[in-house]
Amino acid sequence: MRLARSLASWLLAALCQRGDAGSAEAASVMGPLRGEFGFLSQFYNITPQEARERVQTLHIAFGVMEFELRDAFESFSKPPSAHEQEWGAPVGDGRIRREIIQAYASEAAALGGRSWLVVNAAATDPGDGELQGNATVAGQFSVGGAPLMDPARGETGLPIANPSQRSVLEDAVIPCFQRRATAR
Repeated sequence: MRLARSLASWLLAALCQRGDAGSAEAASVMGPLRGEFGFLSQFYNITPQEARERVQTLHIAFGVMEFELRDAFESFSKPPSAHEQEWGAPVGDGRIRREIIQAYASEAAALGGRSWLVVNAAATDPGDGELQGNATVAGQFSVGGAPLMDPARGETGLPIANPSQRSVLEDAVIPCFQRRATAR
């Protein structure tokens, strides 16, 4: 639960810039899709203005209102610290700049859209025994022969990195999908 809460707090406070992750305003970001879904994955070697223009281009050309930020976290086991302005990407040898993430998120919000940080709640850094707890590690995922992450499964079969994250999945993710399914 520590990992899921820290990632969720970082997402809501740092990316969406909505202040306290427990506030009603932060909780109101859920709801029906507002438009098409688009992906943003470059967080380095561009300016904040170029980041804003990418959001605008996706919005104008394709009607994108939901912006997924791919692999913008520091590692599979922890978010970057609140004071870090730049960190290494978890995949490959790229870099992530906080100001680029904030530019993407603020431009999406200015257009009435939303930005989403993709986190893998079913993975930890390779060999992170502390966070894996008593979850069953389901192997190791490697890229180019180098270990990238350890996917894990909890006792219920839900893919989770730590059994205490099950409540986060059951309380937030699963009901969200159930509400969408019953609304159709």
